[in-house]
Amino acid sequence: MIIAGSRDKKLSIYNLDSFSHKIIEGEFFVYAVAISPDNRLIVYGDNEKYNLKVIDSKAFEKKFLLKGHKNIVNKIIFLNNKVVISGSESGEIKKWRLK
Repeated sequence: MIIAGSRDKKLSIYNLDSFSHKIIEGEFFVYAVAISPDNRLIVYGDNEKYNLKVIDSKAFEKKFLLKGHKNIVNKIIFLNNKVVISGSESGEIKKWRLK
């Protein structure tokens, strides 16, 4: 899978196995995105409150809402399928455990 955010408030998801493409309309600029190592979860920043949304990559349903950043999140990575690290413009770093 390939995912990409954009300044036009869209998250694009490309599935190379099925040759399918999905666009999710966001609320705000999609600055940062990440996909889990098993391709099951997608994380992206999507609002002015600096929250991160975690969605299922198959059904595109929201699984988690990660709240707590105080500035724009510009880096997201998965350490494994259950742990996400995010960093903001202010240098703030957060570690999230998904259950």
